[in-house]
Amino acid sequence: DCIAHHYCRSNSRWRRCLLDHSNNSQKQPMVLGTGVLIPASDIVVEDCELIGNAEGAGALSANFVAGIKIRRNKLIGDKGIYILGATSTADIDSNIVMGQGGNTIGIGCTSGATVNARQNTIMAHQRAIELLGTKNVAMNNLIQSAGSTPVLAYAKATNYTHLDGNAKVDAHYRPQTVTVKRTGTYVGGKDFYGKQFYNPPNIGAMDDLSVTKKYLAITQR
Repeated sequence: DCIAHHYCRSNSRWRRCLLDHSNNSQKQPMVLGTGVLIPASDIVVEDCELIGNAEGAGALSANFVAGIKIRRNKLIGDKGIYILGATSTADIDSNIVMGQGGNTIGIGCTSGATVNARQNTIMAHQRAIELLGTKNVAMNNLIQSAGSTPVLAYAKATNYTHLDGNAKVDAHYRPQTVTVKRTGTYVGGKDFYGKQFYNPPNIGAMDDLSVTKKYLAITQR
């Protein structure tokens, strides 16, 4: 694995990393957690690019990690993000997850884990979102799935607007169709810099980024 942080330290930060394991299908770009009950908490993975076709759980997998935040990353390969461990909790926000068209999962979790998957753009995975826990939230995700059931999440009451179909993204993975603009379901919340989401929000990863850029432009004046 590029990074196998088995005994994770709480409050670790992984930022602006390029992890390319495309030349080795036996390994994963990033693995966090031990697989046993030695939990770490409040780990952040942001603004990274992870590439690989690993046979493991995902390009980025976490096991028994509580409070992990996975945001604004780009993942390219056969598998996306997978959260294991009955005590794991994760916020997965504003990521771009690109598959290869196979029978794979873009964002998933095992039974017992708690995942909030919001504002992500997921393309070319047969099962774009498959959350098998009971306390999951999936909302405002832009999906171009390679299968007939792109969203499977057990907490049906907390599944909000998704758009499944041709995402029509440009070379920078920005949506080009007007159907994603201000058409999401507003359920409150702020981005990671404290700015309120649009009401209604855009669907997909670029809503959070656009709000953040405006906020940074203001604070840097």
